[in-house]
Amino acid sequence: MSGLRRFFLRFYSAIRSGHAESQLDRELRAHLDLLERELRRRGMTPEESSLAARRALGGTDWTKDLHRDARSFVWLEDAVRDLRYAGRTLARAPGFSVLAVLTLALGIGAATVIYSVIHDVLLDPLPYPASERFVNVRVRDTDTGRQRSLLPAAEFLDYQEQSRAFEAVMGTRGESMVLTTPERNELLRVVRVTPNFFDVMGLSPLTGRAIGPADAEPEALPVAVLRHRAWVSHFGADPSVIGRTIRLDGILRTIVGVMPPRFTWHAADVWIAGPIHRRAPDAQTAPRNFQARLKPGVSLQEAEAQLNVIAKRRARALPDEYPEHFQIDVVNVIESVVGTSAACSTRPLPPWRCSC
Repeated sequence: MSGLRRFFLRFYSAIRSGHAESQLDRELRAHLDLLERELRRRGMTPEESSLAARRALGGTDWTKDLHRDARSFVWLEDAVRDLRYAGRTLARAPGFSVLAVLTLALGIGAATVIYSVIHDVLLDPLPYPASERFVNVRVRDTDTGRQRSLLPAAEFLDYQEQSRAFEAVMGTRGESMVLTTPERNELLRVVRVTPNFFDVMGLSPLTGRAIGPADAEPEALPVAVLRHRAWVSHFGADPSVIGRTIRLDGILRTIVGVMPPRFTWHAADVWIAGPIHRRAPDAQTAPRNFQARLKPGVSLQEAEAQLNVIAKRRARALPDEYPEHFQIDVVNVIESVVGTSAACSTRPLPPWRCSC
């Protein structure tokens, strides 16, 4: 108990250092006075007794330091003094203070982003086979610089069918859906993917299976694949989750797989099957991100040239779907990781007017 009491007394002294310091001054003054009186009684002059008393104590500053070490946490006292000094300095120059805080915030944010890029690109690259050939396709308005990456089903399929630059093409679309459970309702990020998505990505599930062509058949039961983080946070990493049903936006879906921890494509919590058709229910004709893997030896410029020929032909037939001046950009996925974010739109066409 004495040790705990001593700890709290030292902590209190560190927090209330001003009070403790004044008390220490009084105690040292009292000791010096007693010693000086004793020395004068022995025949010393006042000047001699004062000097001898201070020598006997070893110097007031040195003695104070010894007492501070014994009664308090010196490092905590120093921190409190530094904080008080910083507070007074900031209060005297609020404009400079705001600028300093903003500079620090920007610096920390930039350092975090740079580290994330270095980690994902150099230290621990994207865990997808042939990731250097993964590309995103975008339509860019050359007058305004605005771009869209969500392509309507007909445009998506025209690029896919008429281009010879891609080894594989997949369509994705992110949206929010409500997960309904007996305990609560929660909003999740769900990504609709074409049935070949997991084959193109080239990563096997951690447990269960991935979405495949059979899941896109009209009579197929709705299924879902979980992100590892969602599996841990919502299902406690329970391996028996495979085969369990969840309700997303009122639709029951069977969980068929869980992906490895680093598989985070489109920051999804759940992936569901989303085939693309020219004429079909709304979910199958909704705009999609055009993502693909280039054929070996095909450059970004060659892919762009092919797609621009197709797009110009479409623009002549469907002028309302394109801006007056535009360019098809084929961007490497690694560039997107480094800083180029895909445009998105949920508005009716013309979609190049909205980018986020």
